[in-house]
Order: sequence, then C-alpha cells, then structure tokens
Amino acid sequence: MTNTIHTDNRTLPDHLTILKEFFQTDKASEIIASLNQNIESILFTEDLNSITPEMRVNITNQLRVATLLSKLEGCFKEIS
Repeated sequence: MTNTIHTDNRTLPDHLTILKEFFQTDKASEIIASLNQNIESILFTEDLNSITPEMRVNITNQLRVATLLSKLEGCFKEIS
C-alpha cells in the first residue's frame, strides 16, 4: 500500500479560510495556555493517587493538542 498525498487546489482556499477564522478567534498561545492550566490543576492536586488512567490519557491528549496547535499556527503563518 502506497501512501500518497493528493491536494485538490480547489479546497485549499477553504482550508486557509478555516485556519484564518480559527486563529482570529484565539491565538494558539492562548489556547495552549488554557490547556496547560487545566493540566496543571489536575497534576498539582493534593492527592495524586486520584488521577485515574483515563485522566492520564486525557492529559497526554491535551499535550498532543497543544503541540498540534503550535505547529498548525506556525505553518499557517508561513503560508499566509
């Protein structure tokens, strides 16, 4: 199975519009700060034993989202 990337030039402006509108609402840094604040509030509770495996997965996913947002905003700035 080969992995190919197919770009339809007709949809590119739509994607750029979506990204532009998204980052006009909130900057990636603001979203990332909010995600980090949520993570910190969980991690710095008095009872770390109360952090369930599901919460650990959620924390990991939030960190991944923060990384994605940072990279996405960087790419958007390059092409806009």
